[in-house]
This record gives sequence, C-alpha cells and structure tokens, in this order.
Amino acid sequence: MKRKFRIWTAGAAAAATAAAAFVLGFVREDPSPRDLNWLRREVGQGALVHHAAGRLYLTELDSGETVYIAPGNQPEFSPDSSKIAWIDGNSAKGRMRVGDTSVHTIADGVEPAGGVHWLNDREVAVILVGKGRKSWNRVSLTGVSSEIPALNRLGLGGYECDVRQGRDGVWSYVARRSWKTSNGKGGDLPGTCSVSISPDGRSATSLHNPHKKCSITPIRPGGISATLSWPFKGGFDNHRWSSNDPRYIICVDEHFQQMAIMTVDGLHVTRMSNLGRAKHQMYGDFTVGDGSGEPWPARAAHTRDSAWPSHKDGLLFFWDDGSQSNALASDDGILVPCRLVPLGRARLASDFSMLIDQGHFLVQESKDLPIVGPWMRTWQFTFEAVVTSLEAGAYGTIATLGQPDGKAQFVLGQENGVLVLSFTTSLGQFRRSLGDLGHSHPRHVAITYAPGRLQAYVDGRRVLHLPEAAGDLRSWRGARMLLGSNGERLEGWKGRIRGLALYDRALGEEEIRSAYEASAATAMEGPQFPVLEVEATLLAKQRVPPAGAYPNALVVYVYQVAQVIQGQSPGQRLAAAGWGVLNGSPQSALRDRRIGRNYLLRLQPFDQHPQLQRTKIALDSDHLDLPLFYEVGK
Repeated sequence: MKRKFRIWTAGAAAAATAAAAFVLGFVREDPSPRDLNWLRREVGQGALVHHAAGRLYLTELDSGETVYIAPGNQPEFSPDSSKIAWIDGNSAKGRMRVGDTSVHTIADGVEPAGGVHWLNDREVAVILVGKGRKSWNRVSLTGVSSEIPALNRLGLGGYECDVRQGRDGVWSYVARRSWKTSNGKGGDLPGTCSVSISPDGRSATSLHNPHKKCSITPIRPGGISATLSWPFKGGFDNHRWSSNDPRYIICVDEHFQQMAIMTVDGLHVTRMSNLGRAKHQMYGDFTVGDGSGEPWPARAAHTRDSAWPSHKDGLLFFWDDGSQSNALASDDGILVPCRLVPLGRARLASDFSMLIDQGHFLVQESKDLPIVGPWMRTWQFTFEAVVTSLEAGAYGTIATLGQPDGKAQFVLGQENGVLVLSFTTSLGQFRRSLGDLGHSHPRHVAITYAPGRLQAYVDGRRVLHLPEAAGDLRSWRGARMLLGSNGERLEGWKGRIRGLALYDRALGEEEIRSAYEASAATAMEGPQFPVLEVEATLLAKQRVPPAGAYPNALVVYVYQVAQVIQGQSPGQRLAAAGWGVLNGSPQSALRDRRIGRNYLLRLQPFDQHPQLQRTKIALDSDHLDLPLFYEVGK
C-alpha cells in the first residue's frame, strides 16, 4: 500500500501555508503500539497529563509510568512545561509538575465549559461568573485578574472550547464546530466533533465520524490544511493539540481506552499512559521539556473548605453537589473522588443537585475508597442526606443499601408522603415510620446505628429512638448503595438529593444538629427559574448521535410557536435542546418526533442550566441565531 504524506516538523511549520496538504491512506487493523523510544529520541524529555472519570494522571516520558495526582479535568501544561492547570468543579487549580506538588487555587467562580488556558508561564485565561454575567479574564497565579474584551466578543465557552493568542496579539477561539478570530474572521469546521487549536492559533482540528479521520483547517495565514487518518484498530477521539509543540496531537485510543500521542503527519502513534482509563470523557495535554521553571508564586495552598459535611471523623463517603469534585483522603493521603454514577434518566439539576426521575444514582466504590468494609470493624453506621420530594403523596425508594442480588439491609423510602425506614441487623429487620416528608421542601435526614440503638432525625429533631435494635452489621457484607431506586426498576421516587454522607460511626445528637445547621446554609432549594410552556410545531430536526459515541448528548430541534400557555415567548421561532442520549441510552421520545406535528414543550433558557455546558450538543449552525432553550420536562 502507498502512503501519501508531507512530513511537517517544527522548523517547517513556520513556512507552512494554507495550501499545504497531506493525506494518509495507510490503514491497518493491528493495535496501536506502546513503544515510546521514538518520542524520547525526538524530544528528550516530556510529559502527558490527562483526566479520566474525574481524576488527573501524570506520565513522565523518561519513565513511561503513570501516577494519579488530583481530582479534576481539562488539564493543560504551561508553555515552559513546569506547571499544570486544570478545572475542578467551579475552580481553576494548579501545581508544579515536579518538586513541590502542593495544589493551589488559581481562581474560584470559574465557568467549567471554558476550561483553563495558559497565556504564559504565570497567567491563565478562564471564564469567571459573577454578578449575573460571565467574562473571559486573564488571571495571574498570584490572584490578579482583568477582563479580556477581545475574547468576550468571540464566545463564552462551549463544548471542547479552546483558545490561543498568537504572537501578533490576535485571539483564536473554537467551540463545538465553529471558529472565530479577534480580527473579524470565522467559519464552521468540517468535522462533526472533537476540536482544538494549534499552539500558534493558526490551525484548528475537527474529528469526523466514525472517528477514523481528522481535518486540520487553516484559520489564519500560515495555518495547515491536512487530513489526518487513524491507521490502527478501532478509532480515536477527544483529541487536543499539544499546548507547546505543534508536532503532536494527544488523543484517546478507543480500542484500548488509553491516551496516545500522534504526530501531526500521522507517521507515529503511541499509547503513553498505563493508568487512568474511562469509556468516555478522557482528555489530555502533552508537553515537551523537563519540567524546570520558576516555582509557584507564594500563595497559600487551597483545600476545599466546605461547611458541610461538618464532621470528618469516620467519614467514608460524601457528595455535596456536582459543581466540583467531592474528594476524601485515602489511607496514603491521596485525594480520591467520591463519585455517583447516573442511570436511566437521573441527571444533575440546574443547582448541581441529583435530579431523580425514572432513574437512579449508584454510589461508586473504588479500591482506594471502600464504602462497606469499615462497618465490619465498628458495627456502627450513619446515613446523612438532604432530600426533597417533588410529588405530594409519593411512593418510592429514596436510598437503599443492599447486596448485588437485591437483598436490602437499609432502605429509606416514601409511602403516601410519609418517610419510612427499614433497617436490618444480624437479629432481624426493623421497619418504622419517620413522619411526613412533605414535598418541594428540602429535609435534612440522618439515620444512626450502634448495637442496641437505632435513631433517626429530620431537620435536626429526633423522630425515632429504638433501643431494642440489637445485633450487628455482619449481614451488610458486599453491599452497594443506590439513590432513587431499589435496583429492581428505574421508575421510582421522584425528587432531589443535595448532600450525602456515610460514616462508620453513630453521630451524636449534637453532631446531627450542627450538621443540619451546616447543611441548611448550602442545601436550600435550587434557583427557581420561570418556565415557558408552549404548544409548538416541529420545523427541523437533528440526527441523534449514536449512544456508543457519547454517553450524554443534547439534540437541538427548531419549533414554530403555535400557542403560548405560560410565560412569554421571545419570538415565533425558537430552538430547544432535549436529551437524545442520556446515561448511554437513546431517548426515543425525542428521536421519534415528526416534522409538522405539534408538541407541548416546557422550557427554560439554556444558559440557566450551567450543568449542561460540557455536554455534547448536536445542532445546525444555521440556527445559532435563534433563542436557545432547554426542555425541562413535566
């Protein structure tokens, strides 16, 4: 087979023009290699940083070994290769690559969809949110920030947002499938997903389905025009251009679910990481250099200082909300994320609380953070959560701790509006009512157990004291925790949970009361946005992405408003984003809608749902001028 290509090196990059092109037609079905020697010969020293499942990993080129470093996502190296910055919830954080690896907070109140981008070795660009507006800001490592008006005019984040400033001061910006520059240029990219910008800001990449081919498009004079093909088994996704060397692109080898380094001419592809895999949502950055540079400017290292959970002694697991990582230190001092896996139609609400409706969340264990084992040592237990029922007189399971075969040892549920507890010890099952839960109002619920004493509290007040509950928790071995379901079916309790903590000890009454007071300050009802309810005619549809490509995907349809039932419509036509794929399952209700038919829509402005900013969105660029809404359902 013949290869057709043009070798492009760092020296040749400056002379490349928009007319330069190469096409790779060489395709093989053997797996991609793991040999890093060619890369070591080319660059000497370098490093890869990537995120997988909310955790960051660092791989040094000289050793080839990968280590876990912190919770977070969207990492990027500084130009001199000495520092790493990343997004952790609504904060931008960072640390030195080698030496003193204390984690520092660069900025709080960050819009995650914008990412974090190094401008030089001491400053980053992030989108800050405050006083009802968003804006790009230049933030120094010492905390000094100023707005970037030129970037604000280009856009405020979006799926796979990437920005670069050229040496001539011109900004390049890409998000979703379109690009803009601060000198007034712009356009659409030919690919269907996964975009990035070259280090000099002159070229943009875009991946095509089925993840075998990537287009490189010149967006400024001196940019590159090329087609990059994946020559190995499977495909590649979630690629990013190296932040400091235009010869390399970092991507995910979908066959191995590993990060790989690919040369921009496609002649070399090598898997680099050996730890930190995930089926979806892996991104990384590769840097050339040994990591030497100026130390981090003097500023106190930041740790997450949350008023809740108010007690850390005996804390096995906690989840405050989904706006930032929820991490605990393991026995060796490493921060381990406390993660929840959504199933069915469970998802995050606009305030980043768990929204449960025809679905549930699974509490995810790991070898570093076992949830069940410690109870076997203490025979004590505390469950604490802030729950809100969204239906009066509802029935359903709020939380259950049970064995994989479905036998439950702990069940907290709602029956005709009443909170009900079922608790099993080695000597039997105890089932009691805890009073009316009500609806549409958050309730702090705590259940504690020590041998011979089962107690329950609602909003800091004790509602159950059962001294005859003797026995121990030996039957709890191998348990798993579900929220919103008993595991037998997805349809169940409808409500919200913001705040969940599990302990291997029985908290005392004063501790429960202080925990309620701490949670009351942060776990009130989320923002209540007005709903626009309309009857509308479907005018245009988008193809729903395949479930295997993205675990979650919103699809934007265009409607003509026929009748306004509630609220005020901004015009006769609008765009509405609904779930095409949710938690890996195609949503047939949206897919099966037909053009020309009328549908009842309950909508809220899309920008009032920040939890959606990093979700894949399928939309037609011809409709970007329409007001965009999110379908909130019934």
